[in-house]
Amino acid sequence: MKLFQWGINAFLLWSAVFTAQAQSPKRRIPVLPRPEGPFAVGRAGFDWTDQTRPEVLSKVSSAKRELMVYLWYPADAKDATAKAAPYLPGAAAINKLSDRDLVEGDGKLWPFILSGQIKSHAVEDVAVARNPSRFQLLIFSHGLGSPGSTTRH
Repeated sequence: MKLFQWGINAFLLWSAVFTAQAQSPKRRIPVLPRPEGPFAVGRAGFDWTDQTRPEVLSKVSSAKRELMVYLWYPADAKDATAKAAPYLPGAAAINKLSDRDLVEGDGKLWPFILSGQIKSHAVEDVAVARNPSRFQLLIFSHGLGSPGSTTRH
């Protein structure tokens, strides 16, 4: 429960700082607050394709249903020094979309996101932390066709 509460507190703090910096007229590069607690934040991405289901929203008739999934998880603190993962994986591909609503939804922050200047504190593909107790699991489905990493609460 303590880890879950830490996660909520960190997210709320991140949201407040990110929102305040996004509204700044100087257009400074937003800096996300460092996570607190005994663990680093690991992230792994998976691009899954269901070969049995057609992708009904694709213009390509042979396209199959594709799902991009990201997992954030507690990692060993020593892994926190590894190279930071991009804030928004696939930003360049999103930028090429004909549906500019996804890109324009981030407004003045989009150039910072696209250039990789906004840094996350997650590290890619590191080992899950060893812990004598179990970790809690949160499943979040953002939906509506927008990238999950752009969700703000």
